[in-house]
Amino acid sequence: MKTQFMGQDSCGFAARCTEWLRLSARDYLLFNGLRPGRSPFSLDNFFEKSKTPRTSGGRAAIALLIFALLLPSLSFAQPSAYQPTNRELTRDETKWVRDTLKNLTLEEKIGQMFMADGNAIFMNRETESYKQLEHQIKDNKVGGILWFRSDVWATAVLTNRLQELSSLPLLVAADLEMGLGMRLNDTQWWPPNMAVAATGEPKYALNQGMCTAREARAIGINWLFAPVVDVNNNPDNPVINVRSYSEDPKTVSDFATAFINGATSEGILTCIKHFPGHGNTATDSHIGLPVVDVSKDALTKLELVPFRALIGTDRKKNEEGARVSAVMSAHISLPQIEPENAAAVRTLSAGEKASAEFTSQIEANALKITKPATLSNKILTGILRDELKFNGLIVTDAMNMAGIAARYDAATAALEAIKAGVDVIEKSPDIDAAIKGIKAAVIKKEITEDRINLSVERLLRAKAALGLHEKRTVDIDEVDRIISSPGCQIVAQDIADHSITLVRDEKKLLPLKPTAKVLNITFADDDGVFNSQTFVRQGRKQPDVLPGARDAHAGTPVDRHARQGPVSQPDLAAVRCMDAADQVEQRGLAGAIRTDQAEDFAGMQFEVDVFGDDDAAEVLVDIDDPDGAHWRTGFPNRPAGRANRNTSTSPV
Repeated sequence: MKTQFMGQDSCGFAARCTEWLRLSARDYLLFNGLRPGRSPFSLDNFFEKSKTPRTSGGRAAIALLIFALLLPSLSFAQPSAYQPTNRELTRDETKWVRDTLKNLTLEEKIGQMFMADGNAIFMNRETESYKQLEHQIKDNKVGGILWFRSDVWATAVLTNRLQELSSLPLLVAADLEMGLGMRLNDTQWWPPNMAVAATGEPKYALNQGMCTAREARAIGINWLFAPVVDVNNNPDNPVINVRSYSEDPKTVSDFATAFINGATSEGILTCIKHFPGHGNTATDSHIGLPVVDVSKDALTKLELVPFRALIGTDRKKNEEGARVSAVMSAHISLPQIEPENAAAVRTLSAGEKASAEFTSQIEANALKITKPATLSNKILTGILRDELKFNGLIVTDAMNMAGIAARYDAATAALEAIKAGVDVIEKSPDIDAAIKGIKAAVIKKEITEDRINLSVERLLRAKAALGLHEKRTVDIDEVDRIISSPGCQIVAQDIADHSITLVRDEKKLLPLKPTAKVLNITFADDDGVFNSQTFVRQGRKQPDVLPGARDAHAGTPVDRHARQGPVSQPDLAAVRCMDAADQVEQRGLAGAIRTDQAEDFAGMQFEVDVFGDDDAAEVLVDIDDPDGAHWRTGFPNRPAGRANRNTSTSPV
């Protein structure tokens, strides 16, 4: 019996004990203030406890602290419901693969290379949505399903039903990079990869992988389209950014290895993405075709480092490491590696054309836009298969993304992807047309049936490794016992707590003193001003930390006045938003923010939160726009002891 992170039977008890010990340790750290050392550190370290001496319990607190710090690494004995997927197939499993492949028709084999997609929500069996899924499984014999935004119970029930409809077991996938919450309603949304790496501890990625895999398998998902192993080396990247662990390829490798080891131990397939590296792009491949104009040598030294490490290209025989199930391709152009021109943008509707032709400066200034990596034999076969020696599944990124669909129709895109070396076509915009096109290509000898057989054998081997040939459905009675378990929620919270990173504190302002006067101004997008609520709540709930902490203030509703003059008070100097922290530091609560770049704040909201004496000076937020109009909010002095509860947020 192998040991695992969270025992299910004792999960509630373990969770309560862990939380109690963690809070005890946190209280000990808080009492003693911020210890010198490396960041990251807990949010609690922003606040310093009053120096009230304790008469007893010091040694007990230290003991609790040590135990609490060790506890997240401990395992509770609990056998997995599934065998690990990082193993060799048994003789019986290998026989099932060979026998099954031998009995499939050409049409059935082609169908296995496609994944239908949808949202697992309640749907009557007579609805078009259900009939479309039924058509793909019963008529096209697709090999898998990809779920997007879904409900927990519906996912389990609908996945079971589709598994029973299918002549062969289905691979069921979802993009669960940040836990089930990324796709499943009412479940834990875990911190993104960059936050996980900010903890500095790969054990958190290991535990995240285990929790995510265990919960996914409980509702029938057996393939994680995770983790992202792109190196975040372009700060202008609009699509990867915090989905990446780091700009350092070794850090990416270490944390991805831990995640994969945790996930595969729970009997699930993983998928590293996006090959050969989507980190150095300034275009979102959902709406355009990014161009990464780098040499093969540069790619090898940076983007390919995590892929080589995780695939085990340079690993010695019997050397331990992650065992990757699959690699997802990227819809990016690399003209120095794949010289063949990409197809021209197709004639689309006005909306589609506007999105498909969106280009970044990198793409606009490129000498040429060449065939995407997803369709490149030089990249997927030449580099990934031959050079990196990868023998697992190659799956495309979604084929309805503009990086592909704006230039290639469904049949052409699928055929070119298979020629490039792909085994699984994800989210084709027209599966029926794509299957017909591939069958026609085989008949015309454009590709061989042996080439199709190679991919289908890999798919069947993956299904055998999951044990789907023996049991393909899940126990519905287990869903609400496993999903969102208290233990895994504590792990997610622990990651969030330990991910908070102090970027700089040149004037040694932290931890905040009990007498501190703090002005916190939060700008946020149209989702609301939630970004700093945890910080504000933490300050308010500890009166012994900040005795004068008051409710959040957004002041009076913002008024818009044409050509109103700037603030004239000499103690409210006009500063750029980025300089607000310095202004607050120098003047206590007196502060002002002015900028001529009002477009930077278009559609945003802001909130002003105050900690400190009620006798604080006036706080004013004053933003001018280029047309001469401006928005202003503020609140004047309040009588001592009076809290302003007329909290509001104001559009800017």
